[in-house]
Amino acid sequence: MNAWKSSRCAVKAAILIGFIGAPLGADVQYRVTDLGTLGAFPSRAWGIDRQGRVVGESSVRLADEHLHGFLWNGAIVDLGAQPGWPHSIAFGLNDAGQAVGPSFRLGEMNDAATRWQSGVIEPIGDFTPRGLNADCVVVGVRSVDHGDGQWIEEAVRWDNGALAALPTLGGRNAWAAAINDAGWIVGASELSDERAVHAALWIADIASDLGTLGGSSSQALAINGAGQVVGWSDTADGGQHAFLVELDGGGNVVARHDLGELAGGTSYAYGLNSLGDVVGTSNDAAFLWTQGAMIDLNTRIDPLSGWTLNEAVAINDAGQVAGRGVIGNEPHAFLLTPGSDADCASIQRLSAKCVDGKLVAKIASTLAEGTVLTLTHNDADPKTLVINARGKGRVKWRKQSGSQLVAIVECSEQTATADCG
Repeated sequence: MNAWKSSRCAVKAAILIGFIGAPLGADVQYRVTDLGTLGAFPSRAWGIDRQGRVVGESSVRLADEHLHGFLWNGAIVDLGAQPGWPHSIAFGLNDAGQAVGPSFRLGEMNDAATRWQSGVIEPIGDFTPRGLNADCVVVGVRSVDHGDGQWIEEAVRWDNGALAALPTLGGRNAWAAAINDAGWIVGASELSDERAVHAALWIADIASDLGTLGGSSSQALAINGAGQVVGWSDTADGGQHAFLVELDGGGNVVARHDLGELAGGTSYAYGLNSLGDVVGTSNDAAFLWTQGAMIDLNTRIDPLSGWTLNEAVAINDAGQVAGRGVIGNEPHAFLLTPGSDADCASIQRLSAKCVDGKLVAKIASTLAEGTVLTLTHNDADPKTLVINARGKGRVKWRKQSGSQLVAIVECSEQTATADCG
């Protein structure tokens, strides 16, 4: 299987417009959820949506090392693989709950591109999907026989049943890793001398070089709707660091930021949210980069939890982080949710009100300033709330309808209802 690696989706991703908070504070604490396995370790997370659903991969049976893609939504579910293909991985997930990834067989040059939706497995071509956007446009890579006994790798885009190759930066090989809702695609491409690979951006089938931090090579792995791109780059002194590239409205590079490292060594950025919070790994430790600082996420969980967090791969706007770590000597996928164990008895009141489709939840309490709580409505769309000096806090969701049950994740007995019409 390549290491990178019908019709328009029947249901487009719902446009869920909610409260967008400030970037995470550097002192935020997290609760760890073990996402488990499909029967054997290891398991590994690859993507997360705004509702906190996670996709990834897990061994199914330790004896034969079968891998299957999974979806976690409170419990881990085996997504299966296409008939005749023993393995699968779910790399990407959108807010409509559609997941993509490869079904594959070891030793095959190309994979069977797979889309999962509502329990249905759908083949969508011969390539390795890596990501998708709200319009179900899928990007990835395919292997092609170049005719001279060599195989090349093409960055590809799948849209409305049509698979198209993307241009390179002059070399023969390219890879597409992610796409945002505007259709901007990022990945990497060889340069014309085929000695170096640079992070690449594709807009309207035109490839642009995103450059490096002064070294020879770089790769882009994720992009958000604000035109921020993350990945890694060689540095001028021979290191490899996570980097953040800022683009203007035309896709031109405005700035490149070296995100640094944890205690010397290397770092790689894998994901970011719309607020510019970045996650990745440095020296085998999961990190969060926020407000200009890189934080070892192992310092933000209960030290008695038994977890070692090795890599963080995705983060949503509620600050939830999906990744891979070790618990009980087994590699498992994890989900981090902002907020530590709360003193539920100190919550005096939770109220909810809906006006013109705007759902607002408020908390009154005697909790300490800075306490972080997570609120949901109808068991979805989590938002983080930070208690202020008066013991109060609030969150809001826009464009809601029908009956809404607001709950505090840390204190499940605390609920409130509102009618959004």
